[in-house]
Amino acid sequence: MEKEKKQEQTSIEKGTAIMFDVDKVRAIMARYPHIHPEDSYLLDRYWKDLSDALLEDVDGTIHYLRSEATPEELERVSEVTDELAEYSQNAELIHAIQDAYLSHPETRKDPLLFTNLNISIGFLNDTAAAQQLLKQQPSENSEHRSSPIPRRHGDDGRPCTAETVSESAGSRI
Repeated sequence: MEKEKKQEQTSIEKGTAIMFDVDKVRAIMARYPHIHPEDSYLLDRYWKDLSDALLEDVDGTIHYLRSEATPEELERVSEVTDELAEYSQNAELIHAIQDAYLSHPETRKDPLLFTNLNISIGFLNDTAAAQQLLKQQPSENSEHRSSPIPRRHGDDGRPCTAETVSESAGSRI
């Protein structure tokens, strides 16, 4: 315990540790029900604040997703998965979101969450990691699935496959 405390203090002194603030994330999420769906300014501000808070400490966010996030919180996170993927470029974070969706029966049934996740995978520059994440998606007949996941990639409507992810990544370079 004393050793962990000393390591944490040393990291903070060096300026390398930012602790994940679950209360801050939950306070941001609590604003969502009060935003009118047609108020694009407040929605954009909300999504930016949420993605910024989740990106402050990616390792802490991964821990939160795997151990603390409720199904309702995962729905809110699904709204910013593309920003999380694009700005963090962290396949482990996207994998943690995928695992969190599969760990809750409520989120397994929501095809929109997996649609957002598939789109987010396309934002990863590491095509090998993106392809691996796509391979880990539950199949249509999987016990983890109770409804089909629409497999889309971006706005072009093509199926989200390892090939389309590679093509998409190549077009951004």
